[in-house]
Amino acid sequence: MGIHNADIADVFDEIGDLLSLQGESPFRIRAYRRAARVVRSLPQQLAEMKDASDYPAMPGIGRDLAAKIAELVRTGRLKALEKLRRAVPPGARDLLALPGMGPMRVRTLMASLHVKDREDLKRALASGELGLVRGFGDMLQARLREALRD
Repeated sequence: MGIHNADIADVFDEIGDLLSLQGESPFRIRAYRRAARVVRSLPQQLAEMKDASDYPAMPGIGRDLAAKIAELVRTGRLKALEKLRRAVPPGARDLLALPGMGPMRVRTLMASLHVKDREDLKRALASGELGLVRGFGDMLQARLREALRD
């Protein structure tokens, strides 16, 4: 068996993050996050199911998400995720890994300070600009400085 439920759930969480970075519909983002929770909680591995037509019977999983699950199980990849990854700057995705940095905060930095990667964030911290952005108080700035230390 190649792909596990946790892997599928991680893909759906990443799609939710990338859609959030792009400012997509909250309903669409929520659907992916809900699907990730459902898939994580399943007692049986989706890859072990004989019939992919059972996927839509799961709560929160419609035909579109069921097709994505089937593609992941069959190929180990998801074209929709690859397309989203190409649409979002790699540096912005990297910022999501920093403590306290979720999609909304990264999107705020991209829009307000044109922060596209860790180097831009370091400059914004050093110049004091980051402190002028709502939601980026002293504690968060200290955590980011620590995380960005080379």
